[in-house]
Amino acid sequence: MARAASTGGTNLALWTHMSWTAVQVPVLLMPLSAFNNTLRIWKFCKPSCCACGCSWSGDFIQIGGKAKGNIEQAAAMGHPYAPAELQLPGFVPLQLSQVEILVPYLGTSLFVVLAVWLISGRCGRLSKTDRWLMCWWAFTGLTHIIIEGTFVFVPHFFKKENPNYFDEVWKEYSRGDSRYVARDAATVTVEGITAVLEGPASLLAVYAIASRKSYSYILQFAVCLGQLYGCLVYFITAYLDGFNFWASPFYFWAYFIGANSSWIVIPTLIAIRCWKKICAACHVEKVKTK
Repeated sequence: MARAASTGGTNLALWTHMSWTAVQVPVLLMPLSAFNNTLRIWKFCKPSCCACGCSWSGDFIQIGGKAKGNIEQAAAMGHPYAPAELQLPGFVPLQLSQVEILVPYLGTSLFVVLAVWLISGRCGRLSKTDRWLMCWWAFTGLTHIIIEGTFVFVPHFFKKENPNYFDEVWKEYSRGDSRYVARDAATVTVEGITAVLEGPASLLAVYAIASRKSYSYILQFAVCLGQLYGCLVYFITAYLDGFNFWASPFYFWAYFIGANSSWIVIPTLIAIRCWKKICAACHVEKVKTK
């Protein structure tokens, strides 16, 4: 069953029903023409709509209570990010769902890891630790260059009418840190250094480990320090700028914290390992010269 109301030929609202755990739940879908009919706000209401104060009146919907406040606030923003006063002129909403964004990324990442693991098995006598390190450096290097590089060099990704997958990735991630969609100067700088320097250096580390180059540990140690420094700047500037860049606690823990934690824990472990290897090599050389 569906019912639509219109004003001046512009579709204002659609009243329909959907099944939710065997219960018929009305759903309100309101395309806002003020944002080129691209912003859609969903408001779930209980049957008969008595709980949130929604009611039909002629050719328009009257929305009361908390529902009205939420919709008016979202309409004023024109985007799903925090803080509410963030200005994003020309913003085009996400066209891919969270699942459509995360599944290809995770699947591709798994493919890269498996491919490098299999290839590293043909590189002579490499330890399992070295093979896992090759997998990590390949993954992180491609992430820096491809994912973060597209953010750095495509400044208006949130305005594109026909966005590609990487544009959608950053619009989704910005739910956890709106500094990306806002093009915060410190964030762009850190990501730029990461994409241009640390990305290629990470791939060079893959080659250095596979071919047992003498600079392997020094290179890995240097890249780890760069990654840790970038993470420190990332979190410290977020704190100094107000620490309010996520749309909800879920995005804070899943994106802001969870998606970045790997680049703190793993580089720390690798840096410690490389430091020990370098110190051991220096000690052996010192003994030889006596």
